[in-house]
Amino acid sequence: MLVRISLIISLICLGFSIWFSHDENKGVQGRKNKVEEDRKAAETARDKSTEARKKKDGERDAEFTVLHSTSNEWYGVRVDITNKVNQIAAMQKTIDKYGLQQKNYEDDSERIKEGNRGWFDLNTTARKVKQERTRLPKAEVELATTKTELDVIGRDNMRLKNTMIKLRPAGPQALPEGLSGKVVAFDPKFQYVVLNVGGNHGVLMDGRLLIKRDNEILGQARVTRVEDEYSVANIIQEFKEGEVSEGDGVVYQGTMKQ
Repeated sequence: MLVRISLIISLICLGFSIWFSHDENKGVQGRKNKVEEDRKAAETARDKSTEARKKKDGERDAEFTVLHSTSNEWYGVRVDITNKVNQIAAMQKTIDKYGLQQKNYEDDSERIKEGNRGWFDLNTTARKVKQERTRLPKAEVELATTKTELDVIGRDNMRLKNTMIKLRPAGPQALPEGLSGKVVAFDPKFQYVVLNVGGNHGVLMDGRLLIKRDNEILGQARVTRVEDEYSVANIIQEFKEGEVSEGDGVVYQGTMKQ
């Protein structure tokens, strides 16, 4: 009986021992599994954190790249703006230069018009002027010929007038206003002077001339002979106020009585 009870107690103890051993093994395995799960969870979290960090790093690098690109673009825009401003300034200088040149051209044009008002008033063309210029030499020859003829006629007329005055004295003759000359010879014995002005200068027979030295009046002379380039005049004694000599001047100052 005791043996049976002991055997039963031993079996019971063995069972409890097996159960406790199984339960302990089961607890250890559970803890191992838990540790393994925690490890895997930690690795998963780590991997997720690493992935998130890589993603953020990538996003940051992308933002940095975009920022760097934007900075380069902005720098390029600033350079372009500076170049455009410089180009605009250069263009403005050119515009001002051409504007000044245009104003100078306009001023020159006005001066040319003012200086050649007669030409512009003619309202003609260069072609007409050229045609007239082709006829100008002939006209100049004709004018010179006419002028020569007029000079000859004038000298002949002056000679004729002097001859008529000589033949028919009519008193003091009016001479050209402002007529002046010099005494080139003086005869103190016969009291006459030779003058360097004659018929070609408007001297007439019986013309009266004052004889002067500086501002001093020396007397009067009456023309008694007239040639083309010189004349002879007698000194009027009653009007003589000083001695005459070569180099004294003569001037006409209106009709004077003898």
